Amino acid sequence: RQAILTVQMSWEEGQGIAIPFDLEYWNNDELRSPGDPPKLTPQSLQRLQNQVRQLLQNPNVRVTGHNFKFDWHHFRQYGITVAGWEHDTIQLCHAVDENMQLKSLDECTRRWLAALAGYADAFNEDPIHCGKSRMDLVPHDKMLLYSVGDTDATLRLTKVLLAEARKDMRNYRVYEKVKMPALKYLFTQAEEFGL
Repeated sequence: RQAILTVQMSWEEGQGIAIPFDLEYWNNDELRSPGDPPKLTPQSLQRLQNQVRQLLQNPNVRVTGHNFKFDWHHFRQYGITVAGWEHDTIQLCHAVDENMQLKSLDECTRRWLAALAGYADAFNEDPIHCGKSRMDLVPHDKMLLYSVGDTDATLRLTKVLLAEARKDMRNYRVYEKVKMPALKYLFTQAEEFGL
């Protein structure tokens, strides 16, 4: 079952929120934590999804992600078109060091954010999620720490990589004027044709 379990956002370093997005996951008694809010009703979940939709479809809200085309695809399945997709840290990583072999969020964080290096190591090694292929098995308390950690790392990484990429403005302009517009266009076209 492919579902968005949470939508997490960070707007400032060290700040973030995880918004429940899947009724079955968030109401699963086996995964609930003592500090969890009351179970979601279909109506409250719909309100949350509508609020996320309004936020992400606002072209004035700038959105950054790590490998965001993955998120973009899943949002489209919920009828959400992200209007303000501005940066993708994998693409920025290519702009800064195209020879870097592994460009996962973990590896980029290790390289450029020493203070956060290894923040997700314990979670990544936990066998409960089967190599992240079964995130629906992760207890809520573990999911919240991990997911908001990812958005915090992505926000911080964006700032560092933008500064690094802009040291070579010709290369940065290729990222800004060619790579990102092409990625958005191709992905939009693929979605339009059902690919």
